[in-house]
Amino acid sequence: MQLIREQIPSDISTVEQLWVWATLLLDEQARGMTVKEDAGIIPTPASQVQIVTVADNTTRLIGRVSIELQDDWAINRAVKLWRRVNELVTTSIPVNFTTN
Repeated sequence: MQLIREQIPSDISTVEQLWVWATLLLDEQARGMTVKEDAGIIPTPASQVQIVTVADNTTRLIGRVSIELQDDWAINRAVKLWRRVNELVTTSIPVNFTTN
């Protein structure tokens, strides 16, 4: 999914907030997509998000996204890994994700 920096809401100020924003965005846009991660196992959702109360009685957002790496990702380790991923979805970022 193409991203223009100005589309990231201006009130995001931590890596954790950025991760949650990106994970929720991918989860919404990849809804219904599946990935066959292992032969013989049923396909897994490409993105999964849960909000759960855990053992210490805090509430946590748990997210998982399966993103394909480019075939040659390991050849040139000087290139940052985040530059070696294929887009999961090609839709535009919805307006409701670009505002505070």
